Amino acid sequence: MAEDVAVQGLTLSSTAGTAVVTSSPSTNVKADNKSIYTTPLNVTVTGASQGTCQNASGSGTINATAIKVKNDGSEVMRKNDNGTFTVNGTESTPPFNPCSFSVTVTITDAGQNKVEAE
Repeated sequence: MAEDVAVQGLTLSSTAGTAVVTSSPSTNVKADNKSIYTTPLNVTVTGASQGTCQNASGSGTINATAIKVKNDGSEVMRKNDNGTFTVNGTESTPPFNPCSFSVTVTITDAGQNKVEAE
């Protein structure tokens, strides 16, 4: 199924905390005058909490699900692509042990809606 190609200005959602893109977009190809992202999309999550595990953070990747469209030899990222990875924090109760849990980060808005990819 075709989905919008993800570009600079995309929106991420995370099951916990705040996710931001740390990858650089392509400088060769644009969609709606915005540089596109290719796989893998590197993201960082901060401020995540689950149960007593607080202030967790971590980095991970979202891999593209596009199978027909590439840029610079890599598949393009699309709306609804997602990845799950581990974040690490500290228990909020003594003895404040290290803790971790999984978060899922999803591209919820591609940043444009004029160019799609399968």
